[in-house]
Amino acid sequence: MDAPSDAIAQPPESRETARGAITATALLLLVMVLTAISPVRLALVELNPVQALIEGIRLPGGLPHLGLPFGQHAVTTYWLAETLGALTLLAVFWVRCRSARNGEVARGRLRIFGQVWLDTVLATLIGCLVAAVVGSFFTHDLVLPYLLLIGGTVLFALVIGAVVGLLAGLVAAAAREVMGSAQSSVQTP
Repeated sequence: MDAPSDAIAQPPESRETARGAITATALLLLVMVLTAISPVRLALVELNPVQALIEGIRLPGGLPHLGLPFGQHAVTTYWLAETLGALTLLAVFWVRCRSARNGEVARGRLRIFGQVWLDTVLATLIGCLVAAVVGSFFTHDLVLPYLLLIGGTVLFALVIGAVVGLLAGLVAAAAREVMGSAQSSVQTP
């Protein structure tokens, strides 16, 4: 006999949690790609003056952007730092969601929301720190500016991560609810 596939072997709750994680990861990816587009980023800066400060001093405290490099060498190096931060953010978020999925299954919308929110905050913090450290290698920062950069990055990353985590948590909880109701309507005659 062949071994059962992953989709068949998983309980329905685990599959619902996986769908929520995939949905939240896709949302983070979409947000990072959209914020790399200049008109979208400028509109966000116009709506949020704190984001103008982050963009002006090139502090990697917001979500790292996933886009294409345009411009001179300095812009390309910052693009590389932000791309590494964005890929780290996505990898940390996915690993945290997978480990939570393989462990105890989060039951209920509130637990899924809380789990995805915490995963988003931690992934944003780690991704922004990677972007800050890689970016500091390119600028050859001294000790005090480096410490200020790390401190500012931690502060802004926690705030941005909490805000984006609210959105990702709501989407993941809604995806679980939609998939759970669709699954129950298919099973009931």
